[in-house]
Amino acid sequence: MATNYNFRRSRSSSFPQKKAPSGIWKPTVPRWEKEFCSKVGSVPWEKLVETKKYLHLHENVMKWDDSAGKEAFDSAKKRFWAEYNGTRCDIPLPDPDLYLDDIDWNKTDDPQLLDFEKEEKVPVDEGVVILDISFLIGDQFACIGWGDAETAEPPMQ
Repeated sequence: MATNYNFRRSRSSSFPQKKAPSGIWKPTVPRWEKEFCSKVGSVPWEKLVETKKYLHLHENVMKWDDSAGKEAFDSAKKRFWAEYNGTRCDIPLPDPDLYLDDIDWNKTDDPQLLDFEKEEKVPVDEGVVILDISFLIGDQFACIGWGDAETAEPPMQ
């Protein structure tokens, strides 16, 4: 009673075969966007993809609403795309002096503010105490706040 049973053939017929995708393969992210990240943002595309994998772990970053940052990013991306494709772009570069304060070069100094910058002078007649090791030989003492997690060393004898 020999049967001609092929396990692999019977098993493969129960699973539908995947068909190869029709058409031409296109990358999900255009090449110019990857170049934008590396050239303008100084971040390699691979690093960006790797970082995005762990973004869900930082909930505060996911909730952060930075509309001004997104607007600046989108503008930079549009300028790069126009340059990459050799077209004209009407989006101006951001003002480099946007966050600089105006300086009053003719302002007089406030003497009370200058007093804070001076070092405090130590009086000459202030006494200085020098401890000698012979003073500490018979006594046990411990410093507090240093090396609390470390094991205590045996006292000096």
